[in-house]
Amino acid sequence: MVRTVSTNRHVAVVDPALGFRGVHHLSIAKLLAQSGRRASVSVEFWGSQRPGGGAFAPSQHLPPGFHAAFSTDSYELIKQEFSVSRHWNWVQGLAREYAKVFAEIAASTDPSRVQVLHHTLSCEHAAALSLGIQMARERGAVMRHECLLMYAPGVDPEGVTYDGARRLRFFQTFWPLHQLEEVRLYASCDEYAESYRRLLDLPAPLPVHPCLVLDVEAPVVADRHNGPSQNFSGGRRAILYLGIVKEEKGFFRVPDVLSRSLRRARRDDVFLVQFVRTAKVGKRASKAIADIERAAARDERVLVIDGFLDDADLVHELRRSGSIRLDYDAAAYSHKTSGLLWMAVWYGLQIAVPSGTWLEREACRLGADVRIQGRGAWTRHMTRHRSPGSQAYREALFQPFLAWLLNRE
Repeated sequence: MVRTVSTNRHVAVVDPALGFRGVHHLSIAKLLAQSGRRASVSVEFWGSQRPGGGAFAPSQHLPPGFHAAFSTDSYELIKQEFSVSRHWNWVQGLAREYAKVFAEIAASTDPSRVQVLHHTLSCEHAAALSLGIQMARERGAVMRHECLLMYAPGVDPEGVTYDGARRLRFFQTFWPLHQLEEVRLYASCDEYAESYRRLLDLPAPLPVHPCLVLDVEAPVVADRHNGPSQNFSGGRRAILYLGIVKEEKGFFRVPDVLSRSLRRARRDDVFLVQFVRTAKVGKRASKAIADIERAAARDERVLVIDGFLDDADLVHELRRSGSIRLDYDAAAYSHKTSGLLWMAVWYGLQIAVPSGTWLEREACRLGADVRIQGRGAWTRHMTRHRSPGSQAYREALFQPFLAWLLNRE
């Protein structure tokens, strides 16, 4: 439950991509806006001047207190090999916009009471942000900046480099940001906390920030921490897919998985497939969708949701299900995090994940009931008896985000 924090601090969420594309950014903003209202805390948002586009019509769902401030295309460099020198004009342009926003925030609110939040911070945004903070400082706009690091930096927790180019990019962009005294860095998981320590040669791992699960439904605590009564192979309600149609999340395998699941299922089982179409649906995606819809037409045990689920509906589906299959691409998720995994753990679902992935390691760290795919077979791995360390980690992740943020020293 989100507790009201005795403070008159102001939270400014600054994200140049907010409202431009993608449900993910908007979902986080919506959660923070709701948490702020419940806790009587001022939360405002500075995002894109060009909201809209894509399949989700995000302009219809912008949070209250939204300021259209950034004209830079935040996604311009997303598929390019980022280099500060090569993309200097882009970095400098975004930095100037950052500085202008910070000056506006400082002019309207006591800067000493402001916490500026930067979530899902990429290396290209980090390069512009560090320069923008320095520009704002020269104008007298000095505020606290809380930066959440949700991307793998190319080095693992043991210090082994698995992507040399990525490690170099992240070091070149996050090292200057770390050097600014107004900035505090937080990692999204235990592995990233240690990985960024290795990357930046820090004396200790970064602190871990909460995963925002409790902010989805803060007034109601989960009542299934002891795990569901159903088994994965014979559960009354199993989730086979949730989210945007993506190959790396295993969407194209869903028809085969669904077919095999139905052959083994009981009469009262239900299999849920929910997906959000991208702006351009290719031939493979169209075929997979058609196969899934045909299966649903033939068998009433198949439930298909074609469209976006808001947070309340997502929680509803998770709470009434017994298991979830995160049949993600093992290479893509060897070091990549998943918010859906955290939600599944919190709501006590049995979770199926590929071996050799962050998904497997995180599920075990959090004491989940997890089945791991290896060499084509699923094996069950029970970790109900948590060590003191894993319990402390669980408590760090699963706490109300806004209350945590406002209690930062």
